[in-house]
Amino acid sequence: MSTASDLKSEIAQLKLEAEAAPKQRKPRSSRKAKPADTAPQEASVDEMQAQTGELQELVDKLTDLVEDAETEIKERPVTMVLGAFALGVVVGALLRR
Repeated sequence: MSTASDLKSEIAQLKLEAEAAPKQRKPRSSRKAKPADTAPQEASVDEMQAQTGELQELVDKLTDLVEDAETEIKERPVTMVLGAFALGVVVGALLRR
């Protein structure tokens, strides 16, 4: 077990190391980074419109999928619950391995 004198000497050593650390560090450069000469290329208006169109198409497809799922669940709720249970059993069996 450490004694009080051991702890005091260790603390003194740590203080000396802490005082010496700033002297050993390299001074930071006072120069700031220069901004890049070339600005990044911005997407053209046509590309933005095409991406917006594709995104809207994806949103429409996902909305249709959710609506179809809601309709199926409303028509056959027991079948859907049993299907979800069966899927859970299969996934659980696969993850157990």
